[in-house]
Parts: sequence; structure tokens; C-alpha cells
Amino acid sequence: MESRTRVWLFLFCFGLAWRSSAALATMSIDLSSEYLKIAIVKPGVPMEIVLNTESHRKTPLAVAIRNGERTFGDAALGTCVRSPKSCFVFFLDLLGKNTSHPLVKLYQERFPQYDLVDDPVSGRAVFKLDDGTFFAPEELLAMILKYARGLAEKYAEQPISDAVIAIPPFYTQIERISINYAAKMAGLTVLQLLNDNTAAALNYGVFRRKEMNATMQYIMLYDMGSTSTTATIIGYHVTKLKDTDGKSAETAQLVIKGVGYDRTLGGLEIDLRLRKFFVEKFQEKTKKNAAKNPGALVKLLKEAARVKRVLSANNEHQAQVEGLMDDVDFSTKITRAELESMCSDVFARIPAIIEQALMSANIGGDEIQQVIVLGGGTRIPKVQEELLKAVRRKELGKNLNSDEAIALGAVYQAAHLSKGFRVMTLDLVDTTIFPIVVEFERGSSSNSDSDEATNKLVKRVLFARSNGYPLRKVLTFPKHTTDFEFSVRYADYDFLSAAEQSYIGNSLQFKIGLQGVTDAFAKHADKRPKGVKTHFRVDQSGLFFLEQAEASFEYEKEEEVPSTIEKLGQSISNFFSGSPDNSTTTSENATQPEAPGQEINAATGVEAKENATTGNGTEPAGKVFSVTLVNKTMTVKEKLKDTITRLDLAVYPEKTRDESKKRLREMDEKDQEKQEREKARNILETYVFDIQDKLYQPTYEKASTEEEREVVLKSFREASEWLEEEAAIQTAAIYKKKLRGLEDAMKDIADRVSEAEKRPRVLADLDKHLNTSRTFLELAKNASSGGIFSDTETGVLEKLVADTEEWIETNVKLQEAAPANVAPLFRVLDVVEKIRALDREVKYMINKAKIGKPKVKPETVKKEKKKKADNFTVIGDEPVDGESTPANGTEESKPEQEYTFKTDEELAQEKSAGGQDGDSSDKTDEGTSEKDAEAPQLEKEAEEVPVDKDMEEAARIFADLDAKKAARDQKSKPKREKESRSTTHSPEL
Repeated sequence: MESRTRVWLFLFCFGLAWRSSAALATMSIDLSSEYLKIAIVKPGVPMEIVLNTESHRKTPLAVAIRNGERTFGDAALGTCVRSPKSCFVFFLDLLGKNTSHPLVKLYQERFPQYDLVDDPVSGRAVFKLDDGTFFAPEELLAMILKYARGLAEKYAEQPISDAVIAIPPFYTQIERISINYAAKMAGLTVLQLLNDNTAAALNYGVFRRKEMNATMQYIMLYDMGSTSTTATIIGYHVTKLKDTDGKSAETAQLVIKGVGYDRTLGGLEIDLRLRKFFVEKFQEKTKKNAAKNPGALVKLLKEAARVKRVLSANNEHQAQVEGLMDDVDFSTKITRAELESMCSDVFARIPAIIEQALMSANIGGDEIQQVIVLGGGTRIPKVQEELLKAVRRKELGKNLNSDEAIALGAVYQAAHLSKGFRVMTLDLVDTTIFPIVVEFERGSSSNSDSDEATNKLVKRVLFARSNGYPLRKVLTFPKHTTDFEFSVRYADYDFLSAAEQSYIGNSLQFKIGLQGVTDAFAKHADKRPKGVKTHFRVDQSGLFFLEQAEASFEYEKEEEVPSTIEKLGQSISNFFSGSPDNSTTTSENATQPEAPGQEINAATGVEAKENATTGNGTEPAGKVFSVTLVNKTMTVKEKLKDTITRLDLAVYPEKTRDESKKRLREMDEKDQEKQEREKARNILETYVFDIQDKLYQPTYEKASTEEEREVVLKSFREASEWLEEEAAIQTAAIYKKKLRGLEDAMKDIADRVSEAEKRPRVLADLDKHLNTSRTFLELAKNASSGGIFSDTETGVLEKLVADTEEWIETNVKLQEAAPANVAPLFRVLDVVEKIRALDREVKYMINKAKIGKPKVKPETVKKEKKKKADNFTVIGDEPVDGESTPANGTEESKPEQEYTFKTDEELAQEKSAGGQDGDSSDKTDEGTSEKDAEAPQLEKEAEEVPVDKDMEEAARIFADLDAKKAARDQKSKPKREKESRSTTHSPEL
């Protein structure tokens, strides 16, 4: 709760603002090995964890496929015991690997129920099911990502296509490429593959912006998850960075200084040790080997995870599984001391991860201000004890939500990268863990002709360990003058254990061939060669790639440098006429500036800064009035063609991609069909059980005869039997057809019950509106102001009231006397229409009274005009009693607020078209059926009529008009008496 409150405070205080009201939502996915956490950000919802269909905040990363149908999350885990081979869990370690990879072999040891084989086309490990179908881990991940997208879209109530995916920092290039590939199949646009330790650090740092200063502050995040453990050294400080406009500004920065990790140290390893212990105990008691039974292994692994959690808070616990194998129950007692003893070597691996992180960051442990723990594994008391010893502290920081910090940090980054949001910037600098090297044969030298010199293999470190990224680097080959090849791979990771080195394998290995070098050197033989430059980049997702390659040449060119006076004159001219034309034309051979980034000389391996010198001439100091010729060094670049040949498994053959897309599309269609079928079946089952119960209720018994109930019950009993015996293999269309048939059989009885339930309420509403109309009619007739309504208008309302009273007197009594099991004499809709007729007529007259004024008889107007013409000249329209009405008193004058009234003929046509004057009880069944569809809306409108408020307004208007008329009469009485005594008057202007 504290974390969520801080999220809201931050977003409101530091200004999460929408750039557009139509901004789309974006999401993040914390892709851990056991659970999936999803977060969204959208207008009105700054950062929120998505709940799944079971209203849980995290979802098991599991998918089950049986008979071509899929289930996810908790529903998938429910099938693991019955069908362990088709329920897939913990499979992320298989991405981009074949069956000979050490991690794949370890996976098969841990989960022997799976059958893993190499795909003959892609060469990757795939799951083989009993029915002969194959599923690649990338396909399973795509299914889960699409499922996560569906949960996010449902929660956000709008489509989502952009996402930041949080992954372990030790994922190699091929694993990152595999996740991108799976996300693309799921229809997601990956804004960034964000390391999960960086995401958690971001979630920690965004709320502590005010605590940062120019001094670097270090913390350590220790994350022990289900299958792996990482230790990360993070530095926070405020530094000056240039923005997109080139201006320097102080910006808070998060720098990943060092990372240590262990890919196989996690809570799962402890669960597996417990499972092995349970297997041995069960075999001692029953002589049965549970290790040979996949279903038993799944049950024991689940029980091991539960026992581990309990022992984190208790010293001992009883493990038990009902019907573990051959209907034999399992039960045994285990203590925390026994658990710690069997996992002693696991706990002993904890300090090495911290030492690796500190060595990578090149700082001492005393510089760490706080050690914060994440992950479920850090809840184990023994883990906390070993951690305190390793970091030499008395307590550990627990001020981050260990379950949701990664997802919330990633969704903050998603909002930053999305076009629809603007957040306070916290600059991220991540770090490379595995060095990337380039290997090539030394090029020919001008002073060496020996083959030994030219064929020597040279290795250069391109991206070293702990290099910050995103980053660009330029590798220059100064001695290569012909087309050549070089290779790129991971290397120099001796700081890792032998096991970790074997896990890296050939996860990054490819050759790059450059073509066009020979032609470029021949074309520019008269210029000085500056070598072949290759531009490499590690982007914000940690993906490495070659941006471009070019051959660079220099030559001297004389240029005239204008004198000081000429420069001054040109500057003055530019000031008054505008900026000079600084545009340049670029082509493949055009002179252009070097791309930004560090440059490495392949011959020496030394990093060099870009040469900023543009010429070898220097402008003389002081005032010069003559033109000076200066030799300038010009650069020409020839773009080269590159051919990349991958030697790892990062390339997905086109055939594999097409088959995967087709398979996923077919499964999506089956899932959609299944959802529609289950929905239609559930609606049908609910209706069948509901009606069979209602037919015996008093309300339904009164509204039907015994014969009708028997006929209906027979249909519903047959439908119930059909659902139990034959409906399991039916389609959604058949369920819907069956439902329509049952609704038709029940239609008459249901209609009578509905009419009987609604009739008293709408009749009470009609009586209320009728009383209101009578009261208004009396007010309109008795108002002394007069002249607002014509006789036709009051006559229409009076007739409508009388007709309604007569209709009630005639029909309501007959309906009350009629039996409940026959069709009603009138329908609820008929009553609602009469309410609308009264309401419309009264509201029309009230609105007219609000803005109208009493009409003046034509004879009075003529007399007034003649009297004014005889006595004075009218200068302009004079307002009468402060009203905006011309003094001539004609009906053409307009009030301040215009309102258009319909004529009596238009009103009569509208009423005739709406069928308000006739008796609606005589309508045919066909006409009534169309109105039934409008009944709910009409009833709602009838309920919303504020009759009491309208009558109060009408009474107030009439009283105000009477008061104004009385005031005018009182004011004009002395004036009329004076005019009768005198024949000459002076006009008042």
C-alpha cells in the first residue's frame, strides 16, 4: 500500500502529464522464470499492476496444450498432474539453444517428463508431445506474451501494442533475439528489453530524485529469484547532460556499475533438493520409486515449494501428499535444520555473487550505503544470514516491493519511451557483462611482404566488460586494402566460473564480410587512405549489431579565406538578410563528419579520439585585408557492402517462422471458438436451471396454466438431459439455437410475469404525471397575467388529460378483474407512451412560460401606435419595464435567449406520428412487438421526469408574471389619469 501511495504522489507531484488526450496505453512485462507480472500506464491510470482472471497480481508462467486447446497460468498448472508432459513451465532457459547445451541438459535432469529434440530446420531444442506435434520454446513464450497482452488490454479497456519487457541481465545476444522474435509473433512492439535489475533500480530511484546530488551514491540490489540470483551495484548522482537541443542541463542519472550473477542458484534448486528428499522417504516407506512417475514428481515439487515457504517462518513442518502414487498417500516430517543441511552448498554460493559484483564495479564494500533484497528466495532465513555475513552488515534493506518493483520500474520506462506520456527523466546507463571481441587476419602493410605478417590472427576487444550502454564504437582497419572478413564473438570471460562459461557457449558468433574495399582503394588511389571504418552499436536493449562500414580517404584542397573586413561585412549582411546557407549535399562520396563514438585502431588496439583538425592552414592573427590561400584536409567516404553470416542459432529460417505463425494463428482461432462455445453453453445452462426453478414460484404459477407449465417443463427437461449427454461436442451456434427455442416456449409466460411486475409501478407514475398535468392546467387557466397560451394550447392539454383519465377508468379496472394467466389488456409500453404524451405537452407549455410574455391584442397595439404618433416622435425602440422588447409591442421582438416554438399544426403532426392521441390498447400484436424493444428506454425516461420540480418552476413563473403585470398597471394608472386631463404633452426621451 505504501508503494502504491508513493507511486501516485510521485506522478502527481513530479508531473506525469499526457501529451495527448488520445494517447494509447502502454505496458510492461516482468518476464521471470516462474511468474509473470504485468503493469500498465494509461491516461488516468499512471502505474498499475494488472490483475489476471483470478484477480491475482502475478500469473504463473505456464502454458498447457491438450487436444489442440491451450490454458494459461493457474489453469495450466491444474493440468500438470494429469498431463505433465503437455504442461510447460520454467522453459525460458531453453531459448535459442539445442539439446547439447549444458542448460538444456540440466533442464532435462530437473524435469524428466519432457521429451526434448532438435528441430531439423532451425537446429533448436523443441518439445515433442505424444501426438507427434512439436512446440519450440519461442512459440510457447509467444503464446504467453499474447495472453499477457490480452490481460493488459482487458484491464486497460483499450488496445495495447507497445511494451517494455524486463529480462535477467545475464541474457546473451541469442536469448534477447529470441524474446524479440516471440514478442513480434505475439503482436507486441518491444520498446526496450530492460534488464530486471535496472528496472528495480529505476523504481527505487524515481522516488528519491531530491536525495541525489553530484556525489555518486551506491546501493546494492540482491535479487534471488526462482532459478537465478543477481547482485547489482547501482550509482545515483546528478550530472550535466546535453539534451536534444544541445543544451546542458542537470539530470539525475542511474548508472549500473557492476553485476554478479549465478544462473542456477535460486529457490527452484532448494525445491528440487526437497523433492529428492521426499522421493527417498517415500521409497523407504513404500518401496515405490516416485522418480519414475512424472505425475508424482509434479505433486512432490509443488509440495516442496509449499514446505519451503512454511519453514521460512517455522522450525518444522509436516509434508503430505494424498494419493501420491498408486493411491498411496505420502507424509513425512521435516525441520528447518534438515533443509539447511541438505542445501548447505547452495547457501555457500551466495558470497561469490557479491564479490563478483564489487569486482565488476571496482569499488569496495564500505562504499555501499544500503543493501536491498528482492525476490522470493531472500525470504529464507539462511539466505539472509549468509547475506549479512557477506556484506558485513547488521540489517538488510527491504524498502522495495520484491514482487512488483521490476514491473513498476519497467512500466515507468515504457511511459518514458512512449509518445503519449511525459515523465521526469532519470537517465539510464546499463552495463555489459560479457566482453565482445573482433578477430581478423592482419592486413598487408606497405613495408612488409611476408606471409607471416599478413596471416597473423589479431583479436581486439570491441566492448569490454562493464562498458556502459547504449554505446557506439568505431573500429578502424588501417592496413586492409582489399575485401576481407572478420568474426565477432563473446570472449575474455575468465572472471566467470567454468559452469557459467559453458552456459554462454556460442551465443554470439558470426562472420562479417566487407565487399567493395578493393574498388574503393582503386577509385581513390590518388588520395591518402585512412583505413576501413566499421561502426558498431549496443542499443538500449543490449543488442549488438553493425550499423555501417566505409572506406575513408583524405586529400588536400586549397581554399580562399576572406579577409577580416570581408568577414565583418558578410556577418553584417547575414544579420540583416538572414542566416547564410549552411546546407550541404551528401552522397556516397560526399564529404561528411565522422559518426560519433569511440574509435579503436584495429592495428594497435588503442582507442583514439576523432581527429578534429579540418585543415593544415592557420588564419593569421590580427586584421588581414587580403585573401589567404589555405590548404584544407578533406575527407571522402565510400560506403561498403557487408555480408553477415551467423554461426550461432540466432537466425530463424523462413520456413520455421511461417510454420510458427500458422500454428499460432490456428490455435488462436481454436481458442476463440472455445471461448464462444463455453460462453454459449454457460448461458444455456443458466437459463435451463433458472427457468425450471422459477416455474414453481407463485408468481409464475399465477401467470400460467397447468397445461402450459407441463409443456414448458417438458422442453426444459429434454434440454437438461441433452446438456448432460450430447452437448459436450456441440458448437456455439447449436447452443444459441437451442436457447432461442427455449425462449420461444417460455415467451408468453415470461411476458405475463414481466408485465404484472412492472404494471403497478408505471401506473403509479402515470397517476403522478396526471395530477401534475391537472395542477398545471389550473395554474395556466387561473393566471391573471394571461396571454401566454392560446386557447388551442390549453384545449389540447385539457383534452389530453380528460382522455387519459377516461382510459385509466376504462382499462385499469378491466385489467384488475382479468385473470393473471391470460394476455394483458394493455401493456406497460402503452402506459409509458401516455406518460410521455403528458410530459411533452406540459414541458412545452412550461418552456413557453419561462421565456414568453403576455400577448397584446391587435386593437390595443393600433391605439398605442396612433397615440404615440400624435404626441411625440419615436427616437428608437424603448425598453418596457427593463425588458429587451421593442416599444412597439409587436410579436416580432425577440427575447435575450431565442427559442423556436412549433406551430399547432406541427405539434398535431408530431402527436399523430407518435400515436399519442389514440388508444394504444387496441394495437395489434405485431406493432407491439416492435415497441417492446423500446420499452426499457421509455420506462427509464418516464422515471426520470422531474414533475414536482417543473410544477414549482411553473408556479414561480406565473407568480412572477402576475407581479410584473400588477406593477405595470400600478405605474401606468397615474399617467393615464394625467393624459386624460391634458391635451398637450412633452415627450420624454
